[in-house]
Amino acid sequence: MRKVIVICCFTLLMPFAISAQNSLCQIELSGITATLTRAQAAAARGEPDQALALIALADEALSVIESRCNLPIVSSEVELEERFVSGDGGFEIQYPAAWAITQSANGNSIVVGTDSAAVDTLQTAEPTLNPGQQGVLIVFGTPAAITGTQPADPSLDAVIRYFQAQLASLYLMRGGPQYFLLEGRLAAQFDFAGTGFDGLMIVVELVEGRQYAVVAGAAAKGELEDFRATVESMAASATQEG
Repeated sequence: MRKVIVICCFTLLMPFAISAQNSLCQIELSGITATLTRAQAAAARGEPDQALALIALADEALSVIESRCNLPIVSSEVELEERFVSGDGGFEIQYPAAWAITQSANGNSIVVGTDSAAVDTLQTAEPTLNPGQQGVLIVFGTPAAITGTQPADPSLDAVIRYFQAQLASLYLMRGGPQYFLLEGRLAAQFDFAGTGFDGLMIVVELVEGRQYAVVAGAAAKGELEDFRATVESMAASATQEG
């Protein structure tokens, strides 16, 4: 059905681009229009196979646009009782009651966990969590502050790619990033695993293109799914002034 719509409608469009819903939703149709124009020319030359191949390329490009504009919505499901507030008062995040917490010396990251042993192991290169242990590493700030670099591209895409690359050198990656709206804000997450834990990372855009929170949760092997909603709720609770 989409291909019929494409042939009937998009070949008539002049090149244009619009933005909607979120900063990933960049609807750029000029390239698709050009591809369909080539398909139309191939059909006119009596080359249906080439025309259909070009239509398939246009269809794939439309699918990418659709996936980035029609994002799933994730809401907070876990009640969190404790609250961390940064020294300048600009960043806040909630976490479960009675969890242990430690803050980095530079002030823009914290580690929270079910107990002090979980907090300690999450600060090692290869954490090993026992059954029932859980923990979360949170880093917050500008793209430069959270990556330690000066990225030319401050977008969520660029931030998530950076952390994917960093983790891929240490751990097993489980699929690519999944983009979604977390309490109305753009976010992305992916799963990864080490020998002694299963983990997921959520990057949420707090102030578009300027402020982010990276929320990386880890649980004992086989226990991540029961922990996922807690990590998502923590990421949803994060706020940043300015």
